Amino acid sequence: MSELIRVLVIDDDAAWQKVMLLLLARRGDFDVHAVMNLQEARAQLKKNPYDIVISDLELASSGRLVENGLDVISIIEEEGLEIPVIAVTGNGNETSVVEALQRGAANYISKFNVRDHLYKTVDSVVQTIGQRKLKSKLLGSIVELKLRYCIHNDIRLISPFIEELKSNLSSRTELSTTTITRILISAEEALMNSIVHGNLEISSEIRETSMAEYHDMIETRAQDPQYQNRRVSLEISLNPVRFQLTIQDQGIGFDLSNIKDPRDEKYISRASGRGMLLMQTFMDSVEYSDHGRCICMTKMIPQNMPESDQKLNALNFCKPC
Repeated sequence: MSELIRVLVIDDDAAWQKVMLLLLARRGDFDVHAVMNLQEARAQLKKNPYDIVISDLELASSGRLVENGLDVISIIEEEGLEIPVIAVTGNGNETSVVEALQRGAANYISKFNVRDHLYKTVDSVVQTIGQRKLKSKLLGSIVELKLRYCIHNDIRLISPFIEELKSNLSSRTELSTTTITRILISAEEALMNSIVHGNLEISSEIRETSMAEYHDMIETRAQDPQYQNRRVSLEISLNPVRFQLTIQDQGIGFDLSNIKDPRDEKYISRASGRGMLLMQTFMDSVEYSDHGRCICMTKMIPQNMPESDQKLNALNFCKPC
C-alpha cells in the first residue's frame, strides 16, 4: 500500500470543509485534516507533517476580521517548511487567482467547479511532490562537485559567476532560499575584494572618500600593464555536508594581524568593513591564508536524511572508479 498524502484544508465554512473532506476521502489515498483559520493552521503545521495545504482565499478570523488565506504561505516559510499550497477561490475573481499564483500558490481551484477540478489539481501537485522527492534522493547521491575558474580583473564577470553559483546551489542542494542568498552575498563580496583590493591594489579608503574616483581607478587599473595580467582563481567544492568557496588572487596581500573586527561599533558603519561583516555573519567559517591573498569560506549543509544515508554519502566511503 502506498503512503497516504497528508492534506491540510483551511476553510472557515464548515459545510465546505465537509465537502472537501468527503471528496478527498472518496479517493482513499489522502489523510485529510481541516481547520477554520490561520492560527489553527499554524498549530497543525507545527505538530504534524503535511504534503499539501488547500486554503480558501478569504477566512473569517474570530468572526471579526477577514484573513487572507494565502498568508499560510508565509507561515509555511516561517516554519522552515516546503509545502505546496492550492488556493481556493469562491467568487470567480480572476484577480484573486493571479494574486494567489504571484504569492506562490502551486495551483488553484474554484468552489464553483471543485467537483470537476479537485482531483486533477491535487494529482498535479502530488506529481510535483513525487518529482521533488526523487530529486532529493538524487541529490543525496552526490559525492562531490568541484568547479574551478580563472578569471580576469573584470568586475562585470562577478554577476554571471554569482548566477552560475546560484544555479548550482539551487539545483544540487536543498538549502533554503535565505541560506543560498547569504552564500551568494558572501561570494560576491569576497570576489569583489579579490579583484579590487587584491589584484588591482585599490585601497578601500578611496571608496570612503569618493565613489567616482573609486570606480575610475578600477577601470584604469584593469587596463594597466602592471595589474592587467593578474588573475583570480576560484574553486567551488560542494558535497552533501558542506559548501566551500576558495578564492586566490595575485596581489601583494596584506597583514592579517591588521584585520579589524567588523562587528566593532567603530567600524560597522564604514563601507570598507561591510563585506567582511557579511561574510563572517553569513558563513560558518572564513579563513585567510597566503598573506591574505587566499580566502576560504565554508557553509555546512543541514543533514535531514537518516544517519545511515549520511554515512553512505561520506566522502571516504565512495571511491572514484
